[in-house]
Amino acid sequence: MFKKTIIAAGIIASSVALTMSTSAATIAQTAVGPDLFAQELFGAGSDAVVLTSGATVVLTTAATNLDAGEIADITYTLSNGAFGATVALGDIVLSAGAATITKTAGGAAGDTSVTFRVEVTTAVAAASTLTLTVTSLTSASGLADTTTPTTVTVATTIAQVATSGGGAFPTSITQTSGTLATSASELTLTTGAGVAATIDVDNRSDLNAGVTAIDHDADGGTTPARDGVTVGTSTIALVGAAQEADGSAFSFADAGAGNLDMTVTGNFNSGDVVCIDIDAGADCDAGEIFTISGSTASLSVPLAALGADTVYYVANGTSTLAPTTFTYTQTTNFDDATGLNDTGTTSAGVTSFSGLTADGWSLAVPKSTSADIANIRVTNETSSEVSVFAQGWSQDGTSLGFQEISTLAANETQVLNAATLEGLFGTWSGRARFDFSTSGNVSVQTFIRSGGILNNMNGSAGISNNGNSDVR
Repeated sequence: MFKKTIIAAGIIASSVALTMSTSAATIAQTAVGPDLFAQELFGAGSDAVVLTSGATVVLTTAATNLDAGEIADITYTLSNGAFGATVALGDIVLSAGAATITKTAGGAAGDTSVTFRVEVTTAVAAASTLTLTVTSLTSASGLADTTTPTTVTVATTIAQVATSGGGAFPTSITQTSGTLATSASELTLTTGAGVAATIDVDNRSDLNAGVTAIDHDADGGTTPARDGVTVGTSTIALVGAAQEADGSAFSFADAGAGNLDMTVTGNFNSGDVVCIDIDAGADCDAGEIFTISGSTASLSVPLAALGADTVYYVANGTSTLAPTTFTYTQTTNFDDATGLNDTGTTSAGVTSFSGLTADGWSLAVPKSTSADIANIRVTNETSSEVSVFAQGWSQDGTSLGFQEISTLAANETQVLNAATLEGLFGTWSGRARFDFSTSGNVSVQTFIRSGGILNNMNGSAGISNNGNSDVR
């Protein structure tokens, strides 16, 4: 079963060597390994995950024998982890000589230490070994830390119980390494930016730049392809170094590996399509198409099916389009509840109008609740219909957004007041600024009545008859 975190542990086929000589000597402990487990195994509740292990902790006698009659208590203590199963007497083996070994403390599943009493009955020759096999580990959720992961370590202590004064158990141990398990991220989830596309201001159903032709219904071109906007990209790969809890290679092919949950938010019309192009066919196949509900499109796809893929928004080709920012979010969702999921978000898939020019501005516009009253006259200076837009800012610089104001007939004048603008942009702090842009050519004049006096603000607000506003 795929588990989300991979741990590196010197636990599988690893050993900790302790060199033992006389009671005056020092035992040196070193670890072989460690093995690597995936950090993706260690999400919430992962202390219950059991890591299968075949690690061995080896005490090696030095040049001096251990004489019959020598008795010592040997304690193995784990840090940042616990035994995943009961430590049995059969898990500790003496390679030469003979001894009576009993478990005197700890060693149950979930315990962090175990103590064995070793009574030498037949002298143990030099260079013999006492080997403890650690069959499994648990309570290792600290391996989830992606910045400075903890490690599961073992430390050994020896306490003399009885000695004949000859070849006795040493009691001093120098631990140079005792690492049993470490971790590293095995999965890489990369979220790439989308692209900026433009809407033809004179044909609002048409995307005319930054688009890719997409076979939205995967019919092989029977119906014409539609314009697709890249709202983000998804790349999933495995490092190939860390392992699963059972010691096998980390793989999305395992039963229960999980899915990638994806959402795209933005402005959608009925008949629009959002899809992830898994087969790189520039089409939206079955299993690749998101479900759209309101302003959110969502889809869940098995992790094993994914690699490097592009997510598209495909307009329906007939509905009026409005500028929007598409936000793409992807999150791994492992079937194991204890998996450590990864999330990525990008907001670079944007549509905006093309064919607009800057065409005047209005400054120091009071709110509708102010005693001062503002009237802004916007006049179409052409003999053709023009669309008028504005970008607003509060006095403190907060953006009020970009809105379409109106469509003016040839030579038409529209008067805007604060209440009209608040209906489009919402309220603002202090005095607001509005920069106008159009599909043609307009003039903008601002008048503010304050204390019964009508003030012509055009010297500071600007008048433009040619799209090149240059009066402030």
